Amino acid sequence: MDAAREMLKAASPIELTAIAVSRADGTAPPSFYVYFADTRDLLLAIRNLEADRGDRAFDELRVDSSLPVLNGLADLIRAARPSGTRRVEAFSEAVIFYAVLERIATSERTTQPIRLQPKHYKAALARMIAAAAGKPE
Repeated sequence: MDAAREMLKAASPIELTAIAVSRADGTAPPSFYVYFADTRDLLLAIRNLEADRGDRAFDELRVDSSLPVLNGLADLIRAARPSGTRRVEAFSEAVIFYAVLERIATSERTTQPIRLQPKHYKAALARMIAAAAGKPE
């Protein structure tokens, strides 16, 4: 990831390829795919890392891109709850679900030793969203 971050200082994200990143890192191109599904996955990881480190521009980008999804999910959760449910409660749950969605690719790679597959995560997430929204599976 450090090699990609350095490359982005002088090049466009369009020029970021698995081969170019591997060359810059001094590794074989197939090793790129051990850590990232593709360059989009790498760019999302960099965005999240920089936002987590407190880079204001990346944090604003993450927030701005997530608000439409968060608002929609919060509306669904709130509609399924008793009428006294406050928006802040529904929005908080929406943030948790969104964080899970955003980080799921990393989780998939870190749980390879116990053979969890993307379909397992997607099914579990669907169950959790349905339960939060008060809907049957």
